Amino acid sequence: MSSRGGGGRGGRGGHRRPPPRIFDCQFHVKDCYGESIEDIDVVPQVGFEPGPINRRGFDVVSMMFCMHYAFESEEKARTMLRNEKKRLKEENPEPPAEAEDGELEEGEAEETAEWGNSIYRVRFPGKTPEDGIFRPAFGWKYNFFLDEAVEEVPEYVVPWEAFRALAEDFNLELQYQKNFMDVWNSEKDDPTLGPLSERMGVRERGGGDLLVSPDEQEAASFYIAFCFYKV
Repeated sequence: MSSRGGGGRGGRGGHRRPPPRIFDCQFHVKDCYGESIEDIDVVPQVGFEPGPINRRGFDVVSMMFCMHYAFESEEKARTMLRNEKKRLKEENPEPPAEAEDGELEEGEAEETAEWGNSIYRVRFPGKTPEDGIFRPAFGWKYNFFLDEAVEEVPEYVVPWEAFRALAEDFNLELQYQKNFMDVWNSEKDDPTLGPLSERMGVRERGGGDLLVSPDEQEAASFYIAFCFYKV
């Protein structure tokens, strides 16, 4: 936007009231996997550990591309889930999006398993399970590369059933789990999300073809979306 254009708009609207704020946004630096978050001011204000008497709490807890770091250890995973449980009201969702722990094929279960394409790459620095099942469930580090986004960052495998069972210990019940391409296929014709995907250049106008390359689709399928409810 040019300064001239901005100035003109400012002059015409200089006496107008600013639009009302739709929501309040705060940012805090905290290790959510290593310590409790109850000392962050806004958390006790909204509600921490709601119960039958105290019905306050957060309606939704959302995590984007970060949950797998908690699987460095069981202690970190439990701290993460404890922080989520204590913030949520009952029967409210926690809808994160995370990296998927696909089972390794027999041919990939070598000393340094690696796969990917021109968009992404997964590389295990050490030996992986021959049967593709990660035991114990914590501490399985791999390096991840995503073109123009992630440069060989160390991440951790999340064995899905181990995570689901651990979440049940905190009264978090699984509602759904889908990889990103399955989410696309089920939501692409949604009256709101469909037109949004066209404006974002994901698909052609008028409900046309997907404008995403096969390599990009494969990379997207490495991620999953899932939702738990507090019960």
